[in-house]
Amino acid sequence: MGADRRAEIKMTSAEQQEFLRPMGKMALSTIGPDGYIHTTALYYALLGDQVAFLAKRKSQKVVNVLRDSRVTCMREAGEKYYDLRGLTLIGNGEVREDRETLWAVGEYLYRTRHHNAADSRADVERIVERSIHNRAVIVVHPQRVISWDHRKLRTSKQE
Repeated sequence: MGADRRAEIKMTSAEQQEFLRPMGKMALSTIGPDGYIHTTALYYALLGDQVAFLAKRKSQKVVNVLRDSRVTCMREAGEKYYDLRGLTLIGNGEVREDRETLWAVGEYLYRTRHHNAADSRADVERIVERSIHNRAVIVVHPQRVISWDHRKLRTSKQE
């Protein structure tokens, strides 16, 4: 695909945020101690307009980010060429362990995955509290964003 076509499929900031809004998984790549890429798929949360991941404090991804903050994340959707959409974030990860951030991410993940308005506040608090125990949050600070939405290439012949 030529550079001129890449401009056609690039998502606007609003389209990027809309793409990230539904709950889903995103691949997170960090740099392992041996220099090789360590990639895992995780549910993510939006902390304002930043992508954030909840992970065990001693997990390899957290250890990697503490040693080398460079990360790359990618979320994609679609099966056929003219349905493909995606977003790659290249930048730095920040490990946070403060209760406010842990709680915000834990509650976001609970609310978006369970959608159960009938849960009492006490039940939500108990479940979130359990989910953030011994955890850390990796917040992504993108330096570069790459996006694509092949649906923009559709013509009446392809629909």
